[in-house]
Amino acid sequence: MELIRCFKALSDKTRLRLLYILRRYELNVNEIVLVVEMIQSGVSRHLKILLESGC
Repeated sequence: MELIRCFKALSDKTRLRLLYILRRYELNVNEIVLVVEMIQSGVSRHLKILLESGC
């Protein structure tokens, strides 16, 4: 079940992009917002999904 939850979280290209960025750089949410050019609430929502999935 955990593997399925992880794959579902990674099925979104924005979350894949966030994961790619965060594996290379240690950034806070404000810095991520600038890099991906999204609003803070959107970035936070995607980060929460990744965190809860255990990916």
